[in-house]
Amino acid sequence: MTGPVTILTHDYSWSVLNKKYGIIYGNQRKTVIGNNVFIGGGATILGGSHIGDNVIICANSVVSGNVDSNSVYAGNPAEN
Repeated sequence: MTGPVTILTHDYSWSVLNKKYGIIYGNQRKTVIGNNVFIGGGATILGGSHIGDNVIICANSVVSGNVDSNSVYAGNPAEN
C-alpha cells in the first residue's frame, strides 16, 4: 500500500438513526484484501469489499464489492 489509503469496515450512516431514535445499530462489514495486492495512493476501499489475489488498485480509486483476482481496477467506482 502506498499512502494515504483508506480502508473502511463501516460507515457513519448509523448516526442518522442515533439522532432520530437515540440508538446505535452496528453496521460493520468484513473487508478482505487478498495476497500480492498493490493499492495506490488516495484509494478508498469501502466496507464489505473483497479484493482477490494479484490485484492492482490504481491511485484515487474507490473500490466497492468484489474485485476479481489477477486484475487491475481503476476509477470511481473502480472497474476492471
